[in-house]
Amino acid sequence: MQKNHNNDNFLVIGSNSFTGTHFISHLLSKDIQCVGISRSMELDKPFLAHKWKGSKGPKEGLYEFYNYDLNHDLSSIVDLVNTKRFTHIVNFAAQSMVGQSWISPEDWYQTNLVSLSKLINAI
Repeated sequence: MQKNHNNDNFLVIGSNSFTGTHFISHLLSKDIQCVGISRSMELDKPFLAHKWKGSKGPKEGLYEFYNYDLNHDLSSIVDLVNTKRFTHIVNFAAQSMVGQSWISPEDWYQTNLVSLSKLINAI
């Protein structure tokens, strides 16, 4: 039996990542509402699978984007969660560049552990 997704709405953290944008594209193909947040501004269309030809996107009212950084905009993210009452929250925002992480590992700990833990505790 197939689940009815009419009441589902997703928050996708790290929406501009390769995996995040493809996940959003999958949700939109099933007419599932979602909100994406990323610390980077929305990329050009070729880099965002959910904006490719044939994908459903903002014009259908299924997708919204917010330029929020997990490290600096925690209260805004929590407000968004409280306002939108998401049924699912998916995180693709982990920093993963191993070479750069050796130079300043504290930046990776801050994003991948500290800020994510603060978000989880806040919601």
